[in-house]
Amino acid sequence: MQEIGNIGAGNAATALSELVHAQLQMSVPRVKILPFAEVSAEVGGGDAILAAVLFQLSGDLDGMMYWILPLSSAQALIAQFFDVQSSEWSEMSLSMLQEVGNIVAGAYLSAVCDFTDLRVYPTPPAMTVDMADAVLADGMIYAADEQDAVVLIETDLQAKQIELSGYFFIMPRAASLFTLLGALGV
Repeated sequence: MQEIGNIGAGNAATALSELVHAQLQMSVPRVKILPFAEVSAEVGGGDAILAAVLFQLSGDLDGMMYWILPLSSAQALIAQFFDVQSSEWSEMSLSMLQEVGNIVAGAYLSAVCDFTDLRVYPTPPAMTVDMADAVLADGMIYAADEQDAVVLIETDLQAKQIELSGYFFIMPRAASLFTLLGALGV
């Protein structure tokens, strides 16, 4: 899982660096498998305001995938594209975050598929800015009826003018978690 996190985050960092026209340095991703009850605390607490791009996954893996940014990282990213104050959230800036999330998560998911030889298809992304508990509710409801585990990959990206920390969450259904682990030889 650590190697998938490293490759996926590397692909995502490359895609993002092309978008912001700056070379990004990436920390070694931290990979954890967490129970649902600990997910909110991991991203700053249930009432932390987050920006999130959500995808439903189908194909060899059935579940949900999130790309989650703390509010400060989302605002720094918006500032790279628009001349706005950090507290401004226009329809255009939210759309831009959604599209950046689509590109970054797509690059990440592509690396996972290449590494595991699995075929996974994401839906078009949904974008939200809300409290962590509200952001994570859909994925937890979707997968929680079968299991209590989330794969978390946390990555920090830095450039001279921007610092981003973010999380990729994969919330597979139980059968898909076994498919993923089987593809990894576990």
